[in-house]
Amino acid sequence: REHKMLPARVGGDEVFGGACAVVVAAGFSYSCIISSDGEVWTWGYGASGCLGHGDAGARHLPTRLGMPERSPAVMVACGRFHSVVVTADGGVC
Repeated sequence: REHKMLPARVGGDEVFGGACAVVVAAGFSYSCIISSDGEVWTWGYGASGCLGHGDAGARHLPTRLGMPERSPAVMVACGRFHSVVVTADGGVC
């Protein structure tokens, strides 16, 4: 993959399973979204496991996060090397 110097579209039916992005957050070198169906998607540089996929690998395309909570995500915040998700029932992951 190549770095983009201009805005480029991310998402669409093929990426978010037919849902659209409703919440967006950005960390140091990665991004997170919550889709309209309450799923969390992350991509970018995965240092320290900030993408939440159980490893420190990078993801070049949005990848759905396997959330431990069954309640839909409603808010996401990103730091330098960590992310936090709040679920509809008040859970924090």
